[in-house]
Order: sequence, then structure tokens, then C-alpha cells
Amino acid sequence: MKINDLVSRGLPLLILAIAASTLVWAGVGIGGIAPASAYEVWLTDQSDTAKESGGFLYIYDGAALAANPAAAKPAVTIDLSGEINKFCEEATKKPVRRPHMLFFNKNQDHAILSFLSGHVLFMDAQTRKPEACLSMGKNVHAAWPTPDQKMAIAANIAEKKFIRIWTDYAANKFTFDPQKDVVNLAALESGEIPDASPICPITESSSRYAFVTLRGGGLLVFD
Repeated sequence: MKINDLVSRGLPLLILAIAASTLVWAGVGIGGIAPASAYEVWLTDQSDTAKESGGFLYIYDGAALAANPAAAKPAVTIDLSGEINKFCEEATKKPVRRPHMLFFNKNQDHAILSFLSGHVLFMDAQTRKPEACLSMGKNVHAAWPTPDQKMAIAANIAEKKFIRIWTDYAANKFTFDPQKDVVNLAALESGEIPDASPICPITESSSRYAFVTLRGGGLLVFD
């Protein structure tokens, strides 16, 4: 990955705290337009559900939630200290803790969930089963799936690393090379960039350029 541009003067720090994400199941509409026939709202709860581990994932029926938010109950509740934790511990040798940002890939058949513990979890959105669990290090704030569905880009705040994960959703294959796919942002720190800890990564529609906001203010643009 190459840094294409760097903007640091006068840019406010942008911090996103995404606790909810929406999954839309679409039908076939007129002229190829697909109206939403049903949708779900997925919420994360960072409370520990086991000793220094776990959390909850709540899945709501979208229509029921919209009709009466105060009375709506989750259609599905997943205690992340159970099957998910076992799956991730087997893969990474450490427990999951404090789920944070949650996104869906373009086809909306996979959910990508990031944890304070450094895990990035890929789940089948329909079966709610884990398919891969990778460790990004000490923590991971967010893992953003690119629109072309070939990558997910992750921000490790604690170790100031920007990480590229290669994604093949059809084959359920998710990998990264620590030597080629990890950028040490601490090496870029200077008077203009006092703190290069990455916060929120995102891409534009072509998936070529990645934009990463920094804790110390500013923005990195990667090719």
C-alpha cells in the first residue's frame, strides 16, 4: 500500500461510533430496482458477558423496531462469549471482548464485526454463524469492507497500524500477510502529524483509494 496524499493542517478529527448496522433483504422491483421487502437492525452491546470477555449482538426485525421502538424486542440475541468466543479463541488463542463497529459487505451476505480485543470477525449474515476470525493485534477500532468485495481495511489504534485483509466471500477465505498488508503509521509521525493512530478507515466507490482519519487530527489517503 502507498500513501497517496496527506492532509493534516486544519482538518478536525473525525470519530465515528457505529453501534448499529442495517441488513436489507431485497425483492425484485420494477425496472430492476429492488425495494426493501424486509430488513434487520444489528446492535452491539460492549458489556462483558464472561470474565473480561464477550458482549452481546442484538438483531431486531426492522419493521417491528420502526413501528414501536420502545416495545421492540430482539428477534435474535447472541452472547458473544459463547460459540463466537470459542471459534475466535481456537483461531487466535485469545478471547473476544467489547464488540464495536459493525458493517456488511456489498452483497449483504456477510457481517464484519470489530472488537476491542483486536479481533475481526466475519459472519454469515443469514445463518449468523462465524466463518473467520482474525487478530489485528492489541485492538481494532473498525474493519471496513470495500465495495468491490476484495478487501476489508482495518484500523488498529493501540499499535498505530493500518491493515489490509483480503476477502473472498464466496469461498469464505479471509487472509492478510503481516509483511505486505500492514502499514506502521507511527513511522509517519512528525510535527505536523503528532499522533498517527488510525480511527476510521473508509473507501470511495471504486475501492481504489482508502481514507483513514487520525487521532491526532488529519487524514491519510492510501492507494
